[in-house]
Amino acid sequence: MSIIPFYLKANKFAPWSVRCALHWIEAARLVPEAKIIILCDNPTLKAELLKKTDLEETDFLESNRTDASLKKIVDGIIDPFWIKAGYAHLTTFLDAEKQGYSDFWNIDADDTYPCVSPERLAEILVKTRADATEKHIGITSLDMWYTALYGFHWTFGVTYTRTDCGWIEMMLRHVNDEAYKTYKPTIRLSNVDKYFTYLKDKEVTVRFGIFCVENMKFIHYADDMFYKFFGSGFYHWKDGILYQPLLLSCAGSVTEGVKKIPNDVIIIDVGLTDSENLVAMFSDSNYDPSRLQMALSSPLINYYPEAAFTRFSGVASQKESGPGQFEELRSLRLRNAELEMQLHSLRQKNQEQEKTLRGLNDLETHCFANKAVRKVKGGVRCLKEHGPAYTAQRFVFHLNRYINYLQSK
Repeated sequence: MSIIPFYLKANKFAPWSVRCALHWIEAARLVPEAKIIILCDNPTLKAELLKKTDLEETDFLESNRTDASLKKIVDGIIDPFWIKAGYAHLTTFLDAEKQGYSDFWNIDADDTYPCVSPERLAEILVKTRADATEKHIGITSLDMWYTALYGFHWTFGVTYTRTDCGWIEMMLRHVNDEAYKTYKPTIRLSNVDKYFTYLKDKEVTVRFGIFCVENMKFIHYADDMFYKFFGSGFYHWKDGILYQPLLLSCAGSVTEGVKKIPNDVIIIDVGLTDSENLVAMFSDSNYDPSRLQMALSSPLINYYPEAAFTRFSGVASQKESGPGQFEELRSLRLRNAELEMQLHSLRQKNQEQEKTLRGLNDLETHCFANKAVRKVKGGVRCLKEHGPAYTAQRFVFHLNRYINYLQSK
């Protein structure tokens, strides 16, 4: 079995950064043939990780900001706000290709926390890699935004990649595309996530995947979670549904907090139980076990469909409103989920039709170019055989035919 590098990106120095990074390091060490590489541009965080682990200086890597290829990509597609993150992401691709690795993991290790034990997390990583290999997927990433945005946006975060797709060359090939400048304008800032969403639509020869883990809770500490709970995330994938408890509890939004997982999302199932999630969430050695029952009654934990529908929909309780209204509300929510899936399916069909149309346009351009070459060669032959006067007469004749053709269209 070949070496599988884990590029654990760690740059934010926040209260949760070290805890998240240590969790990923411990899990990666349990994966056979794993090589841990901490991609870190923050000296303070680096010193903290060196102090709390047995890692050495050679296990750390800084973002490559001097490579000409990476600079061309960053300058071409990334807005200033995302430049540092852009170089960090792209460095993993460049380093993996230069080192000759066949595949690699690229993980935002400073602000993500899967609520499972390191042993179970290692099992998930191994199974995800095997699944991607079996299905010939070039790159696959955890469902952190895909379901939440109705299949609109592919993102990095916890990403597995095969290097035989020629990623650097692919990115350079499309970096000056005019179509990208107007691509999905509702995604306000251009970053690597948006560019790879564009490549996902553009590159038909490479399969992009999205995966989630059945019954896994997952925390994304993008910011202060209770202040910006739309940018951050607390996710739970279960029984074909993505639950986002913060949106249910803090925003009171059933529409945003309960969404059906699209059919193209790959579900990795290792048989996780509810108790495994809770043990991982409350594993701090200073945590008082007697408070567990209090935590279990919290809407951040107890948010399954019935509780979500009754608590956050404006219906005070099933007892007060009657079972009829509750069932009607549940039926409407499920119908809404079905409509969301139909919308997602229509978007996919539209993308396929756009790809087909682009292919036909390319074919038409190619045929026209070949025809133009044949006409030039014919003109040269005519000039040699019949002289300039006859050749000029034939040129005017064909030019008028082409003008009439264009006018008829």
